[in-house]
Amino acid sequence: MAVMNDDSLARENIRNNINENIFVEAGAGSGKTTSLVDRMMAMVRGDEASGQEGRDISRICAITYTKAAANEFYGRFRKRLSEELNKPADKRAPEQVLERYRNALENIDLCFMGTIDSFCQTLLREHPDMAKIPASADMITAEEKTGMYKNIFVDMLNGKYGADAQNKAKRFCEYVPVYKQMSVIKTVTDELDNHRDARFCCKNASADPDNDLADEFKIISTIGSYVNAHPESVLTSNAKNRQFPERAQKCRSLMSGKASDDLLGFCELTKDLKYINIADPLPPQIAAAAGDLFTEELYGRGKVKKKRYIIDTDTYRTVFNEVLEQPFRATMDLCAEVLKEAVRIRRTQGRLTFYDWLYHLRNMLRDDAAKDGRLISYIREKHSYYLVDEFQDTDPIQAEIIFYLTASEETLCSDWRKCVPREGSLFIVGDPKQSIYRFKGADIEQFIRIRKMFENSAVSSVMELTKNFRSNKELCTAFNKKFSDMMPKDTDNNAAYRAIPLDDKPDDAAGTVGGVYYYKSYNDKHDTKRATQCDRMQTAEIIKRLVGDERFKISRYDKNTDTCYADTIKFSDIMVIVFSKNDVGIYMNELTDKNIPVMAEGKIFFSKCEMLKAVKDVAECVADPKNSAALYNVLTGPFGGISENELASLRAEGASLSLFERKNKCLDAHPAVKKTVLTLYGLYQDSLKLSPTAVIELICDKLEPEKYFSSNDLEYYYFALELVRKAESSGEITDLPAAAKMLNDLANDKSSEERCMALQQELDRVRVANLHKVKGLEAPVVILASPKSTEFPPSYYIKRFEAADSQGYNENMYVFELTDKDTNMTAAKSSENRGEARLEQHQSDGEDLRKLYVAATRAEKLLIISQAYVSGDGGEERQDTLYWSELREMCSGDFFDVFTADPDKAPISGRAEADAEELVADAELTDFGKDAGSRQKTYTVKLPSDIKVSKKGDAEKPADPQENADEPEYEPEDPELSAEETQASEAPEVSPDDEEATVADVPANIMGTMVHRLMEKLVTAKQSYTDESINSVIAEITADHWHEDDTVFAALKKVYTTMTTGGYPQSNKRDSDLLAVLADAECHCELPFCFTDDDNETESGEKVRKVVNGVIDLAYCKDGSWYIVDYKTNKVGTGLDEHYADQLAAYKKALKTLLGVDAQAYIYHIAVR
Repeated sequence: MAVMNDDSLARENIRNNINENIFVEAGAGSGKTTSLVDRMMAMVRGDEASGQEGRDISRICAITYTKAAANEFYGRFRKRLSEELNKPADKRAPEQVLERYRNALENIDLCFMGTIDSFCQTLLREHPDMAKIPASADMITAEEKTGMYKNIFVDMLNGKYGADAQNKAKRFCEYVPVYKQMSVIKTVTDELDNHRDARFCCKNASADPDNDLADEFKIISTIGSYVNAHPESVLTSNAKNRQFPERAQKCRSLMSGKASDDLLGFCELTKDLKYINIADPLPPQIAAAAGDLFTEELYGRGKVKKKRYIIDTDTYRTVFNEVLEQPFRATMDLCAEVLKEAVRIRRTQGRLTFYDWLYHLRNMLRDDAAKDGRLISYIREKHSYYLVDEFQDTDPIQAEIIFYLTASEETLCSDWRKCVPREGSLFIVGDPKQSIYRFKGADIEQFIRIRKMFENSAVSSVMELTKNFRSNKELCTAFNKKFSDMMPKDTDNNAAYRAIPLDDKPDDAAGTVGGVYYYKSYNDKHDTKRATQCDRMQTAEIIKRLVGDERFKISRYDKNTDTCYADTIKFSDIMVIVFSKNDVGIYMNELTDKNIPVMAEGKIFFSKCEMLKAVKDVAECVADPKNSAALYNVLTGPFGGISENELASLRAEGASLSLFERKNKCLDAHPAVKKTVLTLYGLYQDSLKLSPTAVIELICDKLEPEKYFSSNDLEYYYFALELVRKAESSGEITDLPAAAKMLNDLANDKSSEERCMALQQELDRVRVANLHKVKGLEAPVVILASPKSTEFPPSYYIKRFEAADSQGYNENMYVFELTDKDTNMTAAKSSENRGEARLEQHQSDGEDLRKLYVAATRAEKLLIISQAYVSGDGGEERQDTLYWSELREMCSGDFFDVFTADPDKAPISGRAEADAEELVADAELTDFGKDAGSRQKTYTVKLPSDIKVSKKGDAEKPADPQENADEPEYEPEDPELSAEETQASEAPEVSPDDEEATVADVPANIMGTMVHRLMEKLVTAKQSYTDESINSVIAEITADHWHEDDTVFAALKKVYTTMTTGGYPQSNKRDSDLLAVLADAECHCELPFCFTDDDNETESGEKVRKVVNGVIDLAYCKDGSWYIVDYKTNKVGTGLDEHYADQLAAYKKALKTLLGVDAQAYIYHIAVR
């Protein structure tokens, strides 16, 4: 279909034509999110007159690029639904449409709104068997991944993976020094891992360097030997000239040996040779061995010149290319092998990276598309309609996934480019001019290619949104002039700029400022005379001049009166954009020093939050009562306030640091210590019956942190608590130790979490963000600061194919230079593939222009651009060609000439900070960090274990809603526990350290979890363990869920022995020898599920939709029939099938939903107690 470039018609089509697939190219400030919300509303509403049925909200998926975007979209969509339902009667939609809106609002949480990563994880967790990953698969940490690389590398050196891998590991060690090896392996393997679809285009390292590099070695040894014997022949005017003779001295033995004696030294000598200068005349030995390498050069000052011999660069590269490339090739050989094993191990263990989730889902869908498409059809029933935001930032594998899921049955095939989306199934929004994530795989060429696919499709169309609702007329005029020149047409590395229509742009209020200005800045490291005019100081001065000055007002819009008015500039009106994330802290410190309130957009540095560290210590202490280090931190921290001397005195009196020491008489003389320990012990008891988030929230409630910490600390804390809550809801954390570990990672800045929520209380602060974090942001005043050089060498080039080649590769990868981002150390470098390097540089040049576009278009009223200047010795100055310099011609003048300082203006009085108690109240109001179960939802979530079982007398006992109203909502895992067992599980009074401790002292839910883990190991192994291996397995289980405990260990060992020698007798007449039954069966352990159940009524008779999710302990297929097994560790083992009939029914319905099969379900009782 033709491209619709009429903005108004395009927006109308987005709102009304839901049966058409639409590709929207939307410029900056054009209202991309609004267009997505409009489309969503139209999908819910439908249009019966035109035959367009409304869509079920639960079948719609909104895919965003970031969590923040997902949260914003969710909030705006929910708000629009509420507004439609609350309109006056004369303006409301027809009742049938209102009913659809009402249903969508009630079930909004059934609609997926999130990132592509989380969507992929959702699908894989629903179908782990099809993807060939464990049902318990989870995200691997960076530390785990690095440790895995190290273990694989060591095992390769020891020959575990065969002779070929061992030789590659040894060769790598010969070329790479020990101190760099793990840094190199991590950096290179990570990069290759993220491009697993690619063939790594690199030659193999030489297996016989003595033979293959003999000619080159002869040249190096000849020159080196001569230089060692005649050091005076080398001219050493600078450090580089001295490198070869100095290294030749260190490698004297190499000169009389062979290359393989010291391959690293050989390569380093070869690199140093490039800078050698030899005095005239050129020695005959060198001339004979390498005369072509050298060229004459005259040097010296004045009229008298001398002759010397230097290396000819082109000849040097030709002669020594094979030597220079050996370290790179050896590195690539090894890292490719390490990656192969790492991928296999991660998949087996279920410890996956972000890319793994994408990769395995894509492969699962591609395989299904090549067969009969049954799985895709099944997924389509749940996830039918897709809205994809920021499409310019998606990589090819993400696009491939979307096209498989939306393909019509007639066009579905393994080549996603041939898949045509079903009518109305796909809505894409993006702006190719804002594609600035090439380093993450985003590809503007793909964007343009898919746009053409829509243009050429009979069921799809392309719309262009060109209006800009963000920037004023003055800025839009400047944008049109500059960016039309910079991006005049579609090219292979950029998209054409579409001019912003100006006819209907309203004027700003009278007496306000706006437009584009520049300011001069100088490098304070090189220009000490201008140190006070360095960029960060100039930025602070600009902010001080603008804020609160009655002469410099900006125009604001009043929705109630539909008019503009002039208002003074506040701190929160200003956003400072810096070039790199490393500059964010520098500018924040400078602004803070100048008493300017500031906040950072992007990554959150939780290490600055002292409150989070304190709560983390409490959580660790409560999670493990024996953790003396955590208890020590709590006692000496703000919550305890105990001196180190007092604790030393307490230890001298015979007390140890443990919560189980609470009854120690020594504590009576230390009331403050005793009070804190008793409080912590109470939290420990509560933790045995509460969810992880609820425990952390309870810690906050009991310790009243607002008394000890600032509002800034509280804001960080509430954000961290919200992250923990989300991790618990998604199943990433299931117990308090895992939650404590997450808090610890956050407190140590091991997380890459970014700000994706904010409390209602908006503080008046300047925002500082790096260039890659400003997309989606805007501000009345934008300062483009921190001018930098953009001349960065390309890292790699990806050449994509139209279709996968015969070996299944979709692309070629050419690596040029990879750098360890933590150390800035070069990990791998190659001088080959220069043609591909030029192609990548060409693409990078296009992205540099797009970065300028992204940065400039954040401004609403006023854009201020730093221009780097260099001053000479005589006072003259010139403009430096650093970043932002290309925007200079947009500017109408020097900021400091136009916005003069006011000598009578009062200085900035201080930093803005919220009141801590108000922030706590605000968090309570907005429910931030609250336990998932305490939030009001549009649906109820049920776990099968929560389904009530029938007890004698239940029918006669009336429900009392006020009974135990203040008690935590908690139900033991096993309702048949005796009163004594329930009491033991809720408040174990016996320390795990006590000699007479028994299994009954372990909370029932924890003991049950350990038994379940052991059963999973036994079933999946399908073979007998050795004593040593089963002991290791049991030790790991107890360490993860309890602690070292001989009694618990013995109990689990007894379970193992019983199960492997015939099993437990079952009162339900099922086979006791379960492992024998499963020997030739298809088994699935810990199978997660989620399904909706609409057949539910409240006591008032109101229909309620329930989402039932959980995990099936064991499902197996034997002789064509399916069975479900649920393990129970109740004390009483009779009548369990009847007792848990409703739970078993839920499991059967879940398996029917998952696999489409009917099954028998029964309890397998394991008599632990």
